[in-house]
Amino acid sequence: MNDEFVDSLYKYRSVDSFTLDIIANNRIFFAKPEMFNDPYDTEFNINTHIGKLSSIDMAYMEETYGISSNDEVDRVIVNVNEQIKNYVSSAGILSLSSSPENLLLWAHYADDHKGICIEFERKLGNDLANESFTQKVKYAASYPSFNKYAFIKKNGHSVVNRILWTKSPEWEYEQEWRVIYPHKGGTVQEIPGKIKSIIFGLRCPSINIDIIKRLVSGTDIKLKQASKKKNEFGVVIKNITSNSS
Repeated sequence: MNDEFVDSLYKYRSVDSFTLDIIANNRIFFAKPEMFNDPYDTEFNINTHIGKLSSIDMAYMEETYGISSNDEVDRVIVNVNEQIKNYVSSAGILSLSSSPENLLLWAHYADDHKGICIEFERKLGNDLANESFTQKVKYAASYPSFNKYAFIKKNGHSVVNRILWTKSPEWEYEQEWRVIYPHKGGTVQEIPGKIKSIIFGLRCPSINIDIIKRLVSGTDIKLKQASKKKNEFGVVIKNITSNSS
């Protein structure tokens, strides 16, 4: 699917006080990379095993960084590497999915189908449609790798993007998109897109459904229910009510 036609992104959640706070106050937690369940997330590699700089590259290095020898490049590498690591480790990351029908996400992140899935609107003008903040995750078998000279020369934003939006192919089933706010790791931020609907898991207890119904009463948030497909593995999502005060 072309990214421009992705008009919703989804967050799978158990029903707890933090989830109710998202709905009631339109704010959500942005995690630091160190909080992820994948220890390989945001790793990267600098390839130092290459030849000497060309005369053109050396001229660039001397003009930009004031270095005039291949040996001095390593000093700059260490400095830039630390800057990138600090930037990455302090980033605030919100993980979303492009699908509300993912059985594994319902099981892993929505309390074995007892939780909910929050649908956020992605449209021109909000952060979910701004690729400076929100992008589809790319999946690769190896860490993002940078030639040590290219690492210095490459636009810093481009380097960080590759690191923050790359994951192992084992996670591809999540169909993940990430919202990334610089230096906001471990903080609560305003939601990056309006809540369009809340989908109740097929095992969501009636008491939790009632709590959320009361919470969204009088808003334009739609309520939906997931149920089992007949004769095949999957879920069907249907509108169950409109809200009125």
